[in-house]
Amino acid sequence: LAGRAAEEPLCDMLADSSPRVARAVSWALIRLGPSSATIERSWQITIEHQQSGTRNATFRLIGSCGRWTALRLACRGVGSIDADLDERCSALLANCMTTWNRSFTSPPAGERAELEALVPVAIRVLDPATVATLMLSVNPYLDLPVAIPDDGR
Repeated sequence: LAGRAAEEPLCDMLADSSPRVARAVSWALIRLGPSSATIERSWQITIEHQQSGTRNATFRLIGSCGRWTALRLACRGVGSIDADLDERCSALLANCMTTWNRSFTSPPAGERAELEALVPVAIRVLDPATVATLMLSVNPYLDLPVAIPDDGR
């Protein structure tokens, strides 16, 4: 392929009706190292196309991103009225929390403001244990006006 020149056409192919095509495209984009524009476009494809094959491919791609990008996108979809999107974003969030301490990077400046806006919204729909874990994980990195909830222990 043509490297970065192929990225945009490949990204659009994530919405292909064939799960095989979408899967192959997601792996190709992962190997290429998707740009932030590709990640945003894949999120739009996730919202616009509810087919299982498409969402499997887009969430594979999103899950391969850094922890801050994955967390940001998980927080966007948690609590969605689209039950499948809510479930997938909850699973992505759980995966982020499970693997959190494998990296100690700070959020990129471009993602920090969105994260600081999304996390307080997401915690309104999360269970108390997940909220406590999330807040303990992100508080050292983000300026959040939310206290860590007392889970009764």
